[in-house]
Amino acid sequence: MELALIPPYAHLDTLQERNYHLMLPQCTKNSAYFDTYAQLCQSVDNFVILDNGIAENQAWPWDSLISLGGAFGVSEIVLPDVMGDMKKTIHEIQAVQDRTPDIFSYMAVVQGQTMNEIQTCIDIYAAMPYVSTLGIPRHLIKTLDNPHVREWIVKWASREYPGEFQIHLLGSAPTRPQEMADMPGDVKALIRGTDTSLPYVQALYGNHLRIASEEGRQENYFELEGWGLQPHLMDENIQQLQEWVND
Repeated sequence: MELALIPPYAHLDTLQERNYHLMLPQCTKNSAYFDTYAQLCQSVDNFVILDNGIAENQAWPWDSLISLGGAFGVSEIVLPDVMGDMKKTIHEIQAVQDRTPDIFSYMAVVQGQTMNEIQTCIDIYAAMPYVSTLGIPRHLIKTLDNPHVREWIVKWASREYPGEFQIHLLGSAPTRPQEMADMPGDVKALIRGTDTSLPYVQALYGNHLRIASEEGRQENYFELEGWGLQPHLMDENIQQLQEWVND
């Protein structure tokens, strides 16, 4: 499984030795972020996913995402979704299906309030030829009140649609900071990658991932200029998470 990191602007340098990335469209307004991702996208060795901004409460219009993705040369774009609502998410995706140029691959976010809705959502995605990746969001852990729900979805989708989709875990749930440590290796082998700000968030709280708190991102997280962050703890957290992902 690949690991995409989401650092504050002050620590964008931690992305340089990695080749799997998630780019947040709203962050491209920051010049350092813009320049960093422009450089990352230039390398054929890097896989860059362009998020749709929904999870950050800053949804971008679809045509603007396509233009931004083309300007940067991203690898994949996250299709529109509506947090927790399967029917509205499907409607949003169907509304843009004729505007999905084949220069990108596309990730569809699995949404729903029940296991049945999640299964139905994936069944519908399987009939959409332009959907190549399933994005499994972190909120499902809380929404379905099940700490292992993403593991279950990965296994179910891989069993029902073998070889049909790549799978990406969108974000880390604050209520389950050790999710990657607990996930079985055979399940991780089915997942292409995940993205998270967890190592930096916990370092800002002064925590090592092994004793991480269940607190979410700090207010103005991206603009924090290293406030309260101990560099050695940040590095240890990144290394620890990478070990969990690789196990």
